[in-house]
Amino acid sequence: ENDANGVAYAPEGVSFKLLYRKGMVANWQTIEFTLKDGMFTDYQWNNMGWHMCSEKLKTILAGCAGPDDSIQWLPVVVKNITGEQRNYHVLHLPIPCDVLSKTRTIMSGNIVIKPVLNASKIESHSIFTYSDEGIKVYIAEFIRKRIRAAKITGLDFLTVPTITSE
Repeated sequence: ENDANGVAYAPEGVSFKLLYRKGMVANWQTIEFTLKDGMFTDYQWNNMGWHMCSEKLKTILAGCAGPDDSIQWLPVVVKNITGEQRNYHVLHLPIPCDVLSKTRTIMSGNIVIKPVLNASKIESHSIFTYSDEGIKVYIAEFIRKRIRAAKITGLDFLTVPTITSE
């Protein structure tokens, strides 16, 4: 399946740094991407590394957000070479969460090498990131199951270790 997944390319001059920072994004204008080398997916791969979600995936994620999750949805459009256009939403997590185990996470200076989540710190979160850049998105197991059941295309999951006490 991965060979069939297309990659959406932003127009020249658009910087990936528009999103990889702390805080809400103001004055967002819809960006039009061009899909190359494959098909549309629900989690659309792109050259910016942004978390581009179809309406179907956005509905699942938005409906499962925890009480302390901070999510901003930013509209983008993706067109393929035949002119077919689809609307997507970029998942932006403007507030990183203090969820890492202080004793078990492996660090090199300020860089996380191997994250270990603290279960007591993620209780009120279902969708989150621990970094200002928001590059990695973490979701609760029940969301992963809903995504699998909905047959969402374009993504896969890794398990992150979680401890119940420090």
